[in-house]
Formats: sequence, C-alpha cells, structure tokens
Amino acid sequence: MSLKTKFVSRYTIIPVLFFAFPYVVEIYHTNNLLGIDCLMSKYFEVIYMHKERCRENMSEIRDYGGEPVAVNIHRLARSNSNFRTALWTVDNLQVTLMSIPVGGEIGIEMHPHTDQFLRIESGCADIMMGKCKEKLTYHQKGNSDYSIMIPAGTWHNIKNIGNIPLKLYSVYAPPQHPFGTVHKTKADSDKAE
Repeated sequence: MSLKTKFVSRYTIIPVLFFAFPYVVEIYHTNNLLGIDCLMSKYFEVIYMHKERCRENMSEIRDYGGEPVAVNIHRLARSNSNFRTALWTVDNLQVTLMSIPVGGEIGIEMHPHTDQFLRIESGCADIMMGKCKEKLTYHQKGNSDYSIMIPAGTWHNIKNIGNIPLKLYSVYAPPQHPFGTVHKTKADSDKAE
C-alpha cells in the first residue's frame, strides 16, 4: 500500500468526525507517525490552535515567580506567540514557553551550568546536540509529545521543520533568563544575551 493510499484511507474519515475533533486528534497522535504528523500538522494545528486561542485567557501568560501555581501548560504553550516567555522563575528552576516560527530555530547554544528539559507541544522539529559547537552529532526528528533532555555543557539547536509555528516549553535548572523575560522574536532574544 503506498503512502498516498495509506494517507487517504487512514484520514478520509476525519472530516466526517469533525464534531469529535479532540478525540480524532488523540487517536491520530497515538499512531506516532512522524512523517504523517508533519504532513498533517497544518490541518490539525490550525483548527486546534483556533479552538485553544478562543478558550485561552492571555492574561494567564506571565511570570508567576515564587507563587504557587497550577496551569494547563499544554494550552499555554500552544497559545504563546512570543519567541520566549518566562512562566515561572525561582532560585533553582525556570519554566519558559517558546514559539519558533516556520523555518526558524533556537540557534546553536550551550548552557555551561544549566540542565534543560524541553517538550514539544505542537509542530515538527529537527533536534541537534553535541559536545562541540561545530559538530552536533546527535540528530533526531521530533513532533508533538517529544521530550528533549539537554545536560549542562551540551551544545544544541532546535529547528522548526514543519509548516506551522513550533510550540514548546522549556524547564531550566537553574534559571537561564531573568525573571519576567519576554522576547517577542529571536532577534530580541539575541539582543538580550
């Protein structure tokens, strides 16, 4: 069976079940087909993001500092339109939301004393890591629900290879950015560094 035949037979039922969209998305994601995910991401994400934005109270996205807080990080990450927004910054930990535009990237970087955890909430990424800036030997494609663990001192970059903004959140230990950081674009982030 060709990819086109698989694609058509597997997804032709989706428009019929549009009223049950959240359930279709869950079934779709359990198949974990990265190639299909990148191909179908625009169809799913545009509709899903519209629904999420309608529900999202954008005033929730701010740095809560040392306040105890419980949030729907999946919803906040998908609603964030800034390159980087600090969500929670304390002495030993920081949570940031990121939105990387189509064709954009985080940029090659290394945090000498900070471990980092990232989770992709939507979109498709090319993940690169290595001990040397000039030779990132670890390569992995990732999509929604992929986690990335980066030890301190590891060079890394994440590129958006999809056709929608790459939405993710990052946990730094200890914090990497000042309290309340908001970078609208990568250029703003580069200026602040």
